[in-house]
Amino acid sequence: MALALQKSRYLKNKHMRMKDSRPYALAIAHVWREMSLLVLIGLGLAMPGFAQRIAPVGAWTAYPSHNSPKQLAKVGDVFFAISPGGLFTYDRVTKKTKSYSTVEGMSQVDPTAIYHDERSGKTFIGFSDGMLNVCTNPDDGFDFISDIQRSLLFTTKSVNKLTSSGKFLYIATEFGVVIYDIDQDETRSTITKIGDNPSGVAVRDLILAGDSIYAAMDNHGIWRAAIASTNLTLPSAWTEVTGHNGLSRGDCRLLAKTTLASYAQIGDTIFQRNGGIGPWTMAPIPNQKWSAMTGWGGYLALIYSTVLRVVEPNGTQYLAFVRGKLSSSYVDSSMVLTGDSVNGLSIWLGATDSFETAFPAGPYNNKVTAMAAGNQEFYVAPEGKAGSSAPAGNVDGFWNYRPQEGWHRFNYDDELSRDSVWAEFARCTYHVKDSVCYMGSWNHGVIRLKAGKITHVWTPMNSKLNNGIGNSIRISGLTVDKDENVWATGIVADYNLNVFSSADSIWHPYSIPGMYPIGIVIDDYGNKWINNQGNGLTVFNENGTFTVATDDKVKNLTTETGRGGLPNNTVYALAKDLKGQIWVGTLEGIAVFANPSAVFNATFADASCPVIEGYCLLRDQKVNTIAVDGANRKWIGTNNGLFLVNPQGNKLLQHFTTENSPLFSDQIQELQIDQQTGEIFIGTASGIVSLMGEAIGGKSTSDSLYVYPNPVQGDYDGLIAITGSFKDVEVKITTVSGRLVRAINALGGQAMWDGKDTDGNRVTPGIYLAMVADKEGKNAGIAKFVMLEINP
Repeated sequence: MALALQKSRYLKNKHMRMKDSRPYALAIAHVWREMSLLVLIGLGLAMPGFAQRIAPVGAWTAYPSHNSPKQLAKVGDVFFAISPGGLFTYDRVTKKTKSYSTVEGMSQVDPTAIYHDERSGKTFIGFSDGMLNVCTNPDDGFDFISDIQRSLLFTTKSVNKLTSSGKFLYIATEFGVVIYDIDQDETRSTITKIGDNPSGVAVRDLILAGDSIYAAMDNHGIWRAAIASTNLTLPSAWTEVTGHNGLSRGDCRLLAKTTLASYAQIGDTIFQRNGGIGPWTMAPIPNQKWSAMTGWGGYLALIYSTVLRVVEPNGTQYLAFVRGKLSSSYVDSSMVLTGDSVNGLSIWLGATDSFETAFPAGPYNNKVTAMAAGNQEFYVAPEGKAGSSAPAGNVDGFWNYRPQEGWHRFNYDDELSRDSVWAEFARCTYHVKDSVCYMGSWNHGVIRLKAGKITHVWTPMNSKLNNGIGNSIRISGLTVDKDENVWATGIVADYNLNVFSSADSIWHPYSIPGMYPIGIVIDDYGNKWINNQGNGLTVFNENGTFTVATDDKVKNLTTETGRGGLPNNTVYALAKDLKGQIWVGTLEGIAVFANPSAVFNATFADASCPVIEGYCLLRDQKVNTIAVDGANRKWIGTNNGLFLVNPQGNKLLQHFTTENSPLFSDQIQELQIDQQTGEIFIGTASGIVSLMGEAIGGKSTSDSLYVYPNPVQGDYDGLIAITGSFKDVEVKITTVSGRLVRAINALGGQAMWDGKDTDGNRVTPGIYLAMVADKEGKNAGIAKFVMLEINP
């Protein structure tokens, strides 16, 4: 099995544009800033305060968590750390960190192993599917070694450990050992049967000591072979080490080597062999089921829970304690680094006296149950529920991102109180008009936040928010109506629907028989569409009276013809589009209710399915989430990637997967769109990534029209955004003398221009105008911008 290195697909193909299939920018483009500000001042052009976009249209942005660094590699003065969010670097001189993920060209996130080969200067990163990423400098991109990943011989292929000798890289996997020739860029051999063990036994750890290679194989013990063996693929080349020369028999998952000794953990006992010669003896290290053991020069570092034990070259031992669960470490004579679940990467100064943290800002972890976005604010509820109804026992709190403040975690050590709403957050919603976010706990109640600060906390104990088992309420859905009343569905409670009245600031409860609610949206007529778990939908309307039950209306919608016509009673997603239609995502595709105003009338029609090439939209797929952008297009998240369809749903515009985009995972769990910026937040099973979309919400006027970037650099080949217009207007681009250059239709409140005239030619440098008006000539707006020459 031999294959030359594959260049990262993201560096070869880049990412597909949303319409014209030309390359996306891979990184956040920091266009204009100083230069554009000077030009704008010189031209007297206005630059709106809200124009601080985080990325150009079509660009992807990763929002990974780099807590819990799994393994470290030292490359000169820079440390490479792999984490569930991908890779990050820490420069011990400049103290700067940098994050790398699929957006920067990695094949995926959540690596399993890392190793730096000093001789070649290459760093190798392994993954659970057997893929290897290789880089000399991560800023220059990554190459892929896909031999193991492509193999059809084994179903489990995870890379567990990497080490090297000379020009050979030794790869411990779930099925054996693979030997890779670094100089020739090819796989030399695959060892699947070691000694008399069954074929395909996992190798958990590897070390090279003296003239031998040692493999730790769980309950099969430790096996040794001579590195110089003519054929390591022969079972006879390997002999068992455990049970001989002073080393006990037993389960082994950890091996380590320092400049002074080799170490092996058998059960909960550490054995050592000094200098690679003589017998194995019990090391003077307390018995413990250590989770990691690593040699760094003459130092040995061992990890258990929140404790790091260091054995110095002279035999002295000391302990370091952290708050989070330890996952990695590095030790030398001047510093100690630890990776844990709370502090990320910590640098210990002076043994155990004090420490400072260093890792890229981001979410606390990569869990995503719900998200809320608007006005450049972004909130994440991580993991509040387990299965359909049980609390997950998650105490991570929740987190948000604001452009000026960055990331912030709300937890019980800070703003949240254990006596109130502090854990198991599973729902959230954002109210754009008031810049307010509501966070719902799967066990405790609701929190209201404004500008990133908690303003109200409601529980069954301090309000009329109805309680269930043990004074708890599992908030299963949240939304805000046009009158700013907050609606919350709840399960395992006496009342399964609650509304917080903006008029009297009181929660009012409703009990709807037969409803087990998981999610809610409100249509343009005040009807509450509620996901009745496994039993279709329940539609409720209180007729504007919170305290009068006699005028309430309730209707159940199922798969039955004439009573809803859903494709499946298991509903996962609900969304109201810009025309007021209700889109429903089920276990078997999409259904659309085109006339929600008639839901309680005899004229109400069953749901229909959008049809593409003769088939119902996503008819065989589980639809997890639906979001509607400013152009009324639908973004649909499934277990097979992210789909974008036109407003009617009868034309597929894009299908993003891990194969053609930087998505962290094909399992899309949640979608939210910041309608003010067009950024599409995508919550996957492996974390959050975003795509800066073409469409934003239309404005009520075009007074705030602006162009981005402005000025447009001569060598800029991306799309130019004309933003802040009235919805769906025609944008006319002219010279200052009034000559029409191009006319473009806006998507919502934004039009995208490629910088070319109607004949397809790049426009000449100069000053241009973008002008908009609605069909009646009203809601007009104008923006001036500059096309620059290419710098010589």
